[in-house]
Amino acid sequence: MHHPARKLSLIPALICAYLFTACNPNRHARYADFETADSLPPKWTTINESGAFRVRTDDSDAYSGKRSLLLERSREGGIHSVLAVTHIPVEVDGAQVEVSGYMKTENVQGGFWGLYLKVEGDPAWTETDMMRDVKVAGTTGWQPYTVKAPLKKGARDIYLGVYLAGSGKVWADDLEVRIDGKPLSAVPRMALSPARQDTEFGINTGISLDTLTPEKADNLVRLGKVWGFLKYYHPAVAAGQYNWDAELFRVLPALLRSADRQAANAVMEEWVKGLKPVTTGPATKGMPPMVRHQPDLDWLTDTASLGAALSGRLEKIRKANREDEHYYVSLHSTGNASFNNERRYSHVSPADDGYRLLALFRYWNYVQYYFPYKHLIGEDWHGVMARFLPVFAKAKDAESYQLAVLQMMTVINDSHALLQGNTMAMDRSLGFHRMYADIREVEGRPTVVRPPVAVQGDALERGDVILQINGTPVEALREWWEPYLPASNENHRSYAFTTELLRGKDSLFTLEVDRNGQRKALQLVYGMAARMHPDNRLPLPEKPWSLLPDNIGYMNLRTLRKADIPEMMKKFFVTRGIIIDLRCYPYEMYQNDICSYLTARPVPYYRSYGASVAEPGQFSYRQVQMVGVSNRYAYRGKVIVLVNEETQSRGEFFAMAFKAVPGVTIMGGPTAGTDGTVSDFYLPAGLKTRFTGEGICWPNGTESQRTGIVPDVPVKRTRRGVTEGKDELLEAALHRLQP
Repeated sequence: MHHPARKLSLIPALICAYLFTACNPNRHARYADFETADSLPPKWTTINESGAFRVRTDDSDAYSGKRSLLLERSREGGIHSVLAVTHIPVEVDGAQVEVSGYMKTENVQGGFWGLYLKVEGDPAWTETDMMRDVKVAGTTGWQPYTVKAPLKKGARDIYLGVYLAGSGKVWADDLEVRIDGKPLSAVPRMALSPARQDTEFGINTGISLDTLTPEKADNLVRLGKVWGFLKYYHPAVAAGQYNWDAELFRVLPALLRSADRQAANAVMEEWVKGLKPVTTGPATKGMPPMVRHQPDLDWLTDTASLGAALSGRLEKIRKANREDEHYYVSLHSTGNASFNNERRYSHVSPADDGYRLLALFRYWNYVQYYFPYKHLIGEDWHGVMARFLPVFAKAKDAESYQLAVLQMMTVINDSHALLQGNTMAMDRSLGFHRMYADIREVEGRPTVVRPPVAVQGDALERGDVILQINGTPVEALREWWEPYLPASNENHRSYAFTTELLRGKDSLFTLEVDRNGQRKALQLVYGMAARMHPDNRLPLPEKPWSLLPDNIGYMNLRTLRKADIPEMMKKFFVTRGIIIDLRCYPYEMYQNDICSYLTARPVPYYRSYGASVAEPGQFSYRQVQMVGVSNRYAYRGKVIVLVNEETQSRGEFFAMAFKAVPGVTIMGGPTAGTDGTVSDFYLPAGLKTRFTGEGICWPNGTESQRTGIVPDVPVKRTRRGVTEGKDELLEAALHRLQP
């Protein structure tokens, strides 16, 4: 028999969070505390990527009232999980949030189930409780459960709901939200900016792009550009007076109803007209003395596209007085952007057209105003918006949406770009099974440099050239992978491709290889132990430093610590030469510590250029940086630095420093062409990505991005050397140091 209880549902608590007035019991039914027939309550959504589950309210059983929430597996196949979730913005002070409720199960097998609670905040942190310690399967009656999470400093969003991973049925009812033990409605509200107070579109948008005509697509492209310009240039937006995502969702319906370009421009002109007025600054603003890139804003004066009225209003905003502080963006000390106060929309559905459109608009404008290498992309960035709008419009499931984002990331040609977060659907499409082998381009063909230890099946060998995988020629695989491999240059793109070769949807890999001139068919089976053989390069690579025969010093920056340097250089001081192995990501930032032993005086080695908050899209030079110190006892032997496609980002930064030191020789292959501190940002439906946010160049302004560090002495792998297990670059360096 059920215990009598007043039903405090999640949604009344949510409404109270917005209004912060006493909950009115008569409003409970209206706001659908699982009492609404079949449909979910308002402001709830379902993350059901495989479509293998049904989520609804159910009148067959309830803890109290007439209905409860029901999650049930309806068919086999696809992702084995579903989440019914809602969003509560954090508008209260407190130390802990707690969600409690009652749940029951029927024939639950092969997974987990429970209440779900996730708290997100700035800077990027997440606290989650999913009842993973409750391992109850099968069939159970109504039982109380609770999940808790801390409300740390900077908490922004609470997501709570019910999930099922596996098969069977799960019911939930009587969910209650408390902050530090008090009902959410009883906790005093914080003083928030207008942007934080506007929480209308926290879980769905209601936007539909089902009929995307060429005229509508053209209108949306212009809206995306205007929306982004206003976001970064309008002083009231910069002051946090508007939730700019919500403003997009409000103007979209009218724009989508527009019959033609003129009507759409009129909608945008009225929208801009309704914003807070701006104060226009001087006709010509003061310009920093060393500007590398001016804002790309010529499109504002294109009256044929925007119309005279809209163009005039945007031009006035362009000339408005702006401060160096912005609600949505700030600059790190290195000059790269930090995108503040952006809602992550972690648990919205990718089937929501509005959120996918927001993802496209956000990404395009991040690049437009805060990517320092936009001029190196290789195509007109304005055309990219139009090209990808239909792609995002059609990407109505998680897999196609995530792949659309990955394709757009690839366009900017930046090896720092990577997609993180909720990428399960994309990973399922590209293949969960991965055989860990070191495969590189050798003499123009993908060649096994270090084979995996296969749990079952045949074995790959050093020097095997891969011809086909699962019946598909390598050339066709390369063409398929091309749009999904973010890379700054083709050298690094080839490296990225070879790392993905042994990845598939099935655990069985059928290969055809060229082994010593003979075609050979192999079958390998993926397993958790399918790791690479230990690296047997000479010398042992994991030692931070060592003395080689013939009085040669060797340092491996993958494992070298800053604390090792004084003792190491004391030993190296009397050597004939030093080899610095930079085919890695250095463990710490100690390039100046090493160079201080190698040069008699400071030398210039790079300069950076950073973004602007007051003039978004402008990038200005910073002071040329020096490396080394005055040292009358500088090392007098030869120094060789080894680089290749693995030398990226921090590694390239080190390589620039070593190349600046007189007498140092760089040997190997071109580096990744990706230098500078990164900027991270979020896109709807749980995605996180990044790009290089700080511009880095040589002291004279020559680009290092995309070009990379070009070696003084090129050394390429040979198939014979790979087959014999040689480290040909190291051997070439040792040979060069012989008397």
